[in-house]
Amino acid sequence: MKDGKLRLKACINIEFQTENFVEAGEHQKQLMVLLDEVRRLYPESTLDMRELRNRGVAPGMGGSTPRPPVTRTGRLRPYASVA
Repeated sequence: MKDGKLRLKACINIEFQTENFVEAGEHQKQLMVLLDEVRRLYPESTLDMRELRNRGVAPGMGGSTPRPPVTRTGRLRPYASVA
């Protein structure tokens, strides 16, 4: 804010599923058309597409029972005697 102006960032998230990268490319083309419309008012607008990864099955959706977090005390276990 050196020049006395606020700097803001607005994000619009659109999530979709595709069968392959060719289909994803078609979606990207459609998004680029929309971006051209947005750029008429906000010329600095950009499109950022990225693949979302699944983080596993959500609790209650067929996954295993969630485990409590592991606590770390810093204490080491004693070595087994080697005789």
